[in-house]
Amino acid sequence: MTAIKSLNAMYDRDSDVLYVSSRSAAAARGVEAPDGIVWRYDHEGDLIGVTIVNFNDHWSDKRPELVREMSAKFDIPSGQTEQALDHALSE
Repeated sequence: MTAIKSLNAMYDRDSDVLYVSSRSAAAARGVEAPDGIVWRYDHEGDLIGVTIVNFNDHWSDKRPELVREMSAKFDIPSGQTEQALDHALSE
C-alpha cells in the first residue's frame, strides 16, 4: 500500500455528501458497504477515496465510529482523519 500523507475532504451541504480522497486517481471500482459508504479503489486495488451519502443525517451522532473505520481502511492515525473531517465541515 502507498503511504498516505494527507486526506482531501469536501462536504457538499446541499446534497449532504462527504467526499474524501487520499490522492488524485481515477477510480476503477466502487464498493458500497451496507452502511451506505462507497469505498473507491484504483486499478491496482488500492483505496483512493470514500463517498459518504447522507453524511450529516446518518453519521453526525456516530462520528467516532466513522473515524475509526476510515482510519483503519486508509491506514492513517485517527487524529489525521478527524482533522480532514473538521476541515471539510468547516468550509
